[in-house]
Amino acid sequence: MCKKFRNVFTPTTANFDIRAIVDISISFGHGEEAQITGTSKLQEISKDDGNMSIVAFPSYHLAHSFHHIRKINFGGFDRLKVMFEMQSPIINRQLVTTQQQPLPLLPCLERLWVEHMNTLSHVWKCNNWNKFFILHKHQPQSSFQNLTYIYLLYCKSIKYLFSPLMSKLLSNLKTIYIIFCDGIEEIVSNRYDEDEVLIISTTTLFPHLDRLDLNGLRNLKHIGGGVAKGKTNVIHDQFKLSQVGVVSWSLCQYSTQIYIAGCHALSSVIPSYAAAQMHKLQNLSIHNCASMVEVFEIKEINNYGCSSNLDQGNITMHHELTNLKTLYISTCHLLEYIFTFSTLKSLKKLEELSIEKCKAMKVIVSEENGDESSKVVLPRLKSIKLDDLPNLVGFFLGVNIDFEFPSLDDVEISDCPQMMVFTSGESKAPKLECIQTWLGIHNLACGLNFHQTVQTCAVLLYKGVLGPFITWSDCIADVMTNLKILFHPKSC
Repeated sequence: MCKKFRNVFTPTTANFDIRAIVDISISFGHGEEAQITGTSKLQEISKDDGNMSIVAFPSYHLAHSFHHIRKINFGGFDRLKVMFEMQSPIINRQLVTTQQQPLPLLPCLERLWVEHMNTLSHVWKCNNWNKFFILHKHQPQSSFQNLTYIYLLYCKSIKYLFSPLMSKLLSNLKTIYIIFCDGIEEIVSNRYDEDEVLIISTTTLFPHLDRLDLNGLRNLKHIGGGVAKGKTNVIHDQFKLSQVGVVSWSLCQYSTQIYIAGCHALSSVIPSYAAAQMHKLQNLSIHNCASMVEVFEIKEINNYGCSSNLDQGNITMHHELTNLKTLYISTCHLLEYIFTFSTLKSLKKLEELSIEKCKAMKVIVSEENGDESSKVVLPRLKSIKLDDLPNLVGFFLGVNIDFEFPSLDDVEISDCPQMMVFTSGESKAPKLECIQTWLGIHNLACGLNFHQTVQTCAVLLYKGVLGPFITWSDCIADVMTNLKILFHPKSC
């Protein structure tokens, strides 16, 4: 441990060329004022005090000294407040006097890892976004254009990751990984932006975003987003209407995989204004979110993020999950349902559905007013697992709705004591041989619904374990030694 360490180098005074450096990895102990890459104290933009912010990478150093940096690992500096200062007073004066075209900031940076920064308030901070974009316009390269991976760990004071205005720069972003940052309230937030910049079309935002991983963010209230030029679709009296103009966007609508755990202030994942824009999402996992009341938020049109002269009472938000393949939810005790009935129509690629340990869960699919379909087909759904749902009464209980599951071959139902009906209408699953239940194996001679009377229906608990499908031959081969329960109930 180098307790007296202060600087690695100071590019403004060093007489050697450091432009060949591609990786920076710094992990501090508890030094009082250690500095890296010419860290500087910059006057905080504040009206109430004269505190100074410590900036790791001022923009006038980024542009000239670290043009080829590809990886930055930074951790353990307790007094650091800003990682990247996007536009300093010094560079502003230089640009005004010299009128030189500014260089892009870290255009080659691919991976950013920041951890254990207890005083960090901003990863990116800009005094004037309008001026920044004007000054950097028409460049062959853009700032942070190759940033692919962002990892933020154990930074307890930061309240958001980046501004919506940064989204124009992060065109190659693939992964966002944030864990145990207690102060985080939003991932994308415009609360601190003084400038209103209308970003390009929503179709060009985050084209490569693959994974959004949020874990242990106990004060996270929204994933967040911004506004942009785009088109929004609403349903009015069964007709789809398109509006072009300023629409709201959410970061979650651009990710193919979303993993959320331990975010106890988060009440929903997909906001209503992103309902019709979720075509990229393929895998969604939500675990241990104490305040989660909806996975897919439903609100009135005035919260949708667009203006309309249509009668609000006749507008329905339809969530479009056309590429969703897997959904895993556990330990979200305020959730009463997962999907609305109208959402089912878009689940053409759903393959796996697992819901566990949700005490308030009543149905998987909730009924909506005006349901007109007589049949629902989930063509690719292969597996359904329902475990420890004490108030679950059925998969769907809407009247006169039939379900078809042509690919379903694995159903496990455990510790769901109130569930005696799978669906109120007829359900067909030609590949399904039996259902594993909390009592054992449910013979499909009774159908998917347990309430039908078939005198020959047997229920087995084999070895006390709900493993692969169990047949009579399995029991006989084991000489019945592990058979715990065998009975023929009057009603299945």
